[in-house]
Amino acid sequence: MGNQDCKASNPGYEATSEGLSKETPCDPNYYNGNSKGVCSMCLSGHDTRGKAAQTDCHACDPGQYTRGYSVPCRDCDTGQYQVNNAASDCTVCPGPKLTTWSEGSIACNDECASGEIVNHDSDGHGPEGVDDGACYACRYEGGREGEHTCYCAYHNNCFVKAVSAAICLFGVCL
Repeated sequence: MGNQDCKASNPGYEATSEGLSKETPCDPNYYNGNSKGVCSMCLSGHDTRGKAAQTDCHACDPGQYTRGYSVPCRDCDTGQYQVNNAASDCTVCPGPKLTTWSEGSIACNDECASGEIVNHDSDGHGPEGVDDGACYACRYEGGREGEHTCYCAYHNNCFVKAVSAAICLFGVCL
């Protein structure tokens, strides 16, 4: 189709080959603000708040993100936060004690209770069935060749090597 065949459209709509009488609204997370006839996808960190026929995109709010690709803004997961508008990702709370208790947080200002540690699935230490970013009770695990690992409130919830199971009692490294 050459330039002489291009059809204009109303803002928020896309022209079809049949012209203005058959224009269609831009899909959610697409927009047309200039009547050029083509809807464009919102950039990373922006969406149309789930609405069609929009003339522009809005920045995601703090505590939210989107990577674009016509995906709407969504809340950061538990254990993650975002302080800025128009974010394309969230930041994982620094472990082992700081977390968030809800989705959509703008800061990591909650601490796990004594004897608990934050689960970060990516580190391979979290128990099965505990959400990433959630606190869970410290536990004892056997290691290799007689070494045992104690996860506890000792040393700000750091991982401490224990010589035997007897040294890690009731979630306390001795």
